[in-house]
Amino acid sequence: MTLGSGEDHDPSLFRILVSSDVHLGYGEKNPERVDDSFNSFDELLGIGVEQKVDIVILGGDLFHENKPSRSAEIKCLQILRNHVLGDKPVQVEYLSDPEVDFGHCNSKCVNYENPNLNIGLPVFSIHGNHDDPSGLGGHSCLDLIHEAGLINYFGKVTDLKYVKVRPILLRKGDVKVALYGLSNVKDERLHRLFRENKVEFETPAEDPSSWCNILVLHQNRAKRSPTNFIPESFLPDFFHLVIWGHEHDCRIVPEASERDFFICQPGSPTATSLCEGEAIPKCVGILNIRADTKFKLDPIPLQTVRPMVFKTIAISDLRRVDLTEPDTKRLSQAIETELKYEVEEMIAEAGNLLTGHPKQGTRPMLRLRVEYSDESQQLNSARFGNMFIETVSNAGEILLFKRKTAERKVKDDNFDMGAMNELGEGSEVTMEDLVKEYFDSQTDEKNKLSVLNVRGIGAAVKNYIDKDDKDAVKYIVDKAMEKAYNTLLDRGGDDIDDYIDGLQGQGDEEEEKVVVKELESRDRGKRGDSVSLVKKGKQRDELFSSDEEKVESDSGGSEEDVPVKP
Repeated sequence: MTLGSGEDHDPSLFRILVSSDVHLGYGEKNPERVDDSFNSFDELLGIGVEQKVDIVILGGDLFHENKPSRSAEIKCLQILRNHVLGDKPVQVEYLSDPEVDFGHCNSKCVNYENPNLNIGLPVFSIHGNHDDPSGLGGHSCLDLIHEAGLINYFGKVTDLKYVKVRPILLRKGDVKVALYGLSNVKDERLHRLFRENKVEFETPAEDPSSWCNILVLHQNRAKRSPTNFIPESFLPDFFHLVIWGHEHDCRIVPEASERDFFICQPGSPTATSLCEGEAIPKCVGILNIRADTKFKLDPIPLQTVRPMVFKTIAISDLRRVDLTEPDTKRLSQAIETELKYEVEEMIAEAGNLLTGHPKQGTRPMLRLRVEYSDESQQLNSARFGNMFIETVSNAGEILLFKRKTAERKVKDDNFDMGAMNELGEGSEVTMEDLVKEYFDSQTDEKNKLSVLNVRGIGAAVKNYIDKDDKDAVKYIVDKAMEKAYNTLLDRGGDDIDDYIDGLQGQGDEEEEKVVVKELESRDRGKRGDSVSLVKKGKQRDELFSSDEEKVESDSGGSEEDVPVKP
């Protein structure tokens, strides 16, 4: 069911426009790109009005800075005023307690229920890492927009020791939506809170299964380091859809996750960096929800986005360049000529991305990543860009030289595929087993454990890997050293070597169990009492069924098949 701009929509559907990472004010000091972010914001809200959506959800980073310029704030207010205010009746009932939902704001009220405001398009937004709270009072720039009555700012985390997320409860006819907001928290901190079960999601008290549960969060989705992201597995599976902000590559069509929910990644409607992900076509989404909690999202391409082309090329692939040329000046001239041809092809490609919209920037953004193997193959990027200063918006940043990494060859006889398969998902081998197997296989007495015990070391290594407990190994070593020291004192004048020899091969299993239990209890003590996330094993089909259930359009009464989750 793809709905066009001129169609009448099924009034029983709960319709939501989804977007994120607008970054208002980005590039405002660049005369060529000063209006790019504002044009995209104006267009996406215009789409919401044209498509007659019930609400708009923004996934954070409305502003590029947490202290935006007055010019950026004024333009934002003007755009919101033009689209948010109006006589269109809001058909969404607000069922939860605004004193709780907006407890962090001065105005504890949803804007469309304020008798002093005439709201036609309610906008709900969390904050991201760019427009996060700062300064005296811990206010975000979204607080200002909220107080003006143009945005409903929700999802702010006020307790960084225990996070409790309560939903905003909305209802349109028979469709009920529980909207959860989790504004940006430092990824390492939130990762730790999830591991320690200190993040709780409160479910609706009345008939929880009848609500379509939507989570809006703004965190790293890609694994940039062991703890600098939020794994999908951390989120409870009672959600139907997760709107994931912060990542700028547009993957707005819902993707099945490893849990029982879908993930929608709207991306950014404005390119804020010259990377490959930003070159993906920008879209917003229209989310249609039915009373049985099934939903479908229709992507709508944005027309005002400045064309962007990203390409990677290696110097070694330039056939008309003789890399054995001893004269570095001639070599540079040959490379420059070939790269100039490549950029001209990219400009022609960018011309195909022009939509004809009057507010679309015509000078494209280009990034040509050039892989080189020798320093003599590099060019001056700024001087090269002077040739395109009239045709490209980022002339001085077109070229990015990157040293080509040497390929490392691994001998086939050193790779045991069978052993790797044994360590796969179906393996029951534990870290304790691996540590024990290693020390049991040692033939040299010097490589065997004497004072330390195998089971304790295995448990410590497991705690370090699974729970990031950096002190686990140190704790086991200290306990073993303390025991050995006390034993030596008790033995008085006995020979130390005799004592060590007596330890080898004894393997006091009961004593090892005691040490392991002490390690586990220590870990629980560090984490404290925690509340587990709500989990359900229930499998469900989130998309409209194409076989049995179809949505009928008011305009023509036609039925169209819609894909379902396999």
